[in-house]
Amino acid sequence: MPTHTELPGHRVKPLHVLPPLSRAVAPTDGALQTSFTTAGATTAGLNFAGVGNGDYGFTRNAAPPDTNGAVGATQYVQWVNESVAVFSKSTGALIQGPVAGNQLFQALGATHPCAVNNDGDPIAQYDKQAGRWVLTQFSVTGGPPFLSVRCSVNHFRRQGNF
Repeated sequence: MPTHTELPGHRVKPLHVLPPLSRAVAPTDGALQTSFTTAGATTAGLNFAGVGNGDYGFTRNAAPPDTNGAVGATQYVQWVNESVAVFSKSTGALIQGPVAGNQLFQALGATHPCAVNNDGDPIAQYDKQAGRWVLTQFSVTGGPPFLSVRCSVNHFRRQGNF
């Protein structure tokens, strides 16, 4: 007759409890924090609407959105799918955009795939050491793939200085 823990056709597997390791043989945890420091001071941040559905005339055209952004010395650059915008870091005010990302690559010529196609998957980075923006976007429409890279002249992004 089966016990109350056994069901017909099922076998009960006993649980074997392992004895705890003694402290003498326990490995040392190299990540264990043994001292404490005072908490670093934080500054309350600035909240503002970025490039979102309906904000600043932006209309989402892809799902999920490939949202990317970076904080620079004086500005925040946000790139969502095919649209890029520049905001003031201190006030949150829109400085430029949103504009089509391929507008950054028009200097490559009217027929260059990066100037013609706006295929998304952007990356916006701020190089603190050099004090400039680095923005990339690829082109995969109608030919071999291209990766476009654009660098700003200085830390202050405004029309024409990329």
